[in-house]
Order: sequence, then C-alpha cells, then structure tokens
Amino acid sequence: MNRIIRASMLFLLLLAPGGILADDDGKPQVFVEGKSLFYIGRTTRDGFKQAQAEFQKAKNKIEWLCIDSRGGEVDASMDMGLWVFNNGINVKIENKCLGTCANYIFPAGKSKKIEKNAIVAWYLLTVQNDLFTYFKLSYKFSEQYLSLPEGEAREKILLDVEHHFIQLIQKQELFYEEIGVDQNITVVGQKEGLDDKRFWSISIEDMAKFGITDVVAPDNYVQTIKSISDVVVFIEPSD
Repeated sequence: MNRIIRASMLFLLLLAPGGILADDDGKPQVFVEGKSLFYIGRTTRDGFKQAQAEFQKAKNKIEWLCIDSRGGEVDASMDMGLWVFNNGINVKIENKCLGTCANYIFPAGKSKKIEKNAIVAWYLLTVQNDLFTYFKLSYKFSEQYLSLPEGEAREKILLDVEHHFIQLIQKQELFYEEIGVDQNITVVGQKEGLDDKRFWSISIEDMAKFGITDVVAPDNYVQTIKSISDVVVFIEPSD
C-alpha cells in the first residue's frame, strides 16, 4: 500500500532571504556563467525566448541549465523542456523546481542534479482530463465571464477554454512520449488523494520507475526534503 509521509516544516528556512518561498513573480532572470545557463523565476514564453537567445550567443557550449522556478505557463514549459531535451542539456536544481518546472523541464534534462537542500516537487493542478470541470467552474466566476451577458458569448468562452485544454493534453502526451517518461508522474499526488494546496515529491528511486533517470541527489534527499508552508508531502508510489 502506498505511504504518504508529510515533510517537516523548516520554518526559519522559509522566512530566510532566498528561501523556497522567495521568488520574483515578475520577469525571470536569465543569464550565462561559463558553461551554465541560469533561469530564475516563473517559466514564461518570453523567458524561454530569452533563454534561447542567451544559449545562442554564449561563448562556451552550454552544458547545464540551472533553474530555480516555482513553475509557470504550461505551454511554454513544455516547449522549454523539449528544447532542453533536443539540445542534450543537463538540468541542475540548486533551490527549487516546482509545478511545471518539475513536470516538463527537470525530466527533460540529459542528466539531472539536485543539490543539497534543494527540491523537485509536483503540483496537482496539471493537464488532466478530469480537471475540465474544475477549470470551467473556476472560469464561470471570473470577471471576464461575468462581465458578459448570458448567451452565446459566455458559452463561446467555455468552449474556447475546453478546446485549448484538449490541445494541451494532446501536446503533453506527445511531449512525454518524446522524452521517454511516463506522464503518470504528473498525477501521482492526485491518485493519493492529496488536495490542490499540496506539492509533493518522490525519491530518486521512484523517479526512475517513471523513466526519470540519471538523477544525482544527496543520500538523505528524502529525509531533508523541504516544506513549502507545510504543504509538501513525500510519496512512495506502489510498484
């Protein structure tokens, strides 16, 4: 039977400058140092374009993507992950790689390295068929939806949302097929009944069961896993 172990909260760490909650919600920082490309911030379309530009003009061959991100745009993150995969770039996590970063960028690296006190954690709100209803209901309470009169205009918005969602699901299937990873890695937490406020992580050994291989991490990675406002859990998936 699967076991879920709640990670201990590192209260002082969360409050410290540069801690796991410290993240710039604005424009990501993208720059090159030696053979490493650094990406700090949310994954966005513009941020990905900037990363590509820095990669092209780098004097040295870029071997590592050092990313520190709490996630971002699904579509852009998938494109960035596929770019990492196709260019044979290694991925290093020195602080955090959450949500779409964990879904699409970390597993796409040729080699992956999780530094001491760093974390890779997934989030429940990913691209899944059974979230159609959730997003539709959420959108019905949005200002854009409520500002329109009842009728075809409102229905068109919901149809557009569903159409975009279907496209993302199809794109995700092709993405994981291309990088050779089981896309069920994105729904382990949901299958364990976690609520949508929790991030979750798994051991290096369990990552390999989903095709995420060549991962280097501290021996005590599981024991020292960070907590984000006490909402990160560690999961041991069943075979």
